[in-house]
Amino acid sequence: MKINFNSAGYQAVLEIRREVFVKEQNVPVELEIDEFESICDYFLILKNNTPVATGRLRIKNQFIKFERIATRLPFRGLGLGRELMLEMMTYAQKHYPKLVPYMHSQLEASPFYEKLGWAPQGEIFVEAGIPHQAMIYTPHE
Repeated sequence: MKINFNSAGYQAVLEIRREVFVKEQNVPVELEIDEFESICDYFLILKNNTPVATGRLRIKNQFIKFERIATRLPFRGLGLGRELMLEMMTYAQKHYPKLVPYMHSQLEASPFYEKLGWAPQGEIFVEAGIPHQAMIYTPHE
């Protein structure tokens, strides 16, 4: 479900991101919580009323950037990340049809995104101390 920045759901989004990125992956909190927080579209997946996965969309030039995609460790492998991505991709296609879907995928997660139709672009680079791969998605008409 889409979450508003000023909602209680946004606090659940932040909790998941702190758990996954800051605690699990050692991303500095000042990099994780950034100056773009108030301008993004947020998504939250619940399982039995428990917040388990999140992501955000941000307009960046001619792109709609998929960012901060995270699933809490105990809930990985259950198809919830796929559910999240399909919801985000559908929303982006409907609300931002002229923008190119783009992301900086953690290299380890790139095969997951490739199965959803995303294609690697350019060289591997390091962001927040983690190898990443730029990826784009071309929606099928």
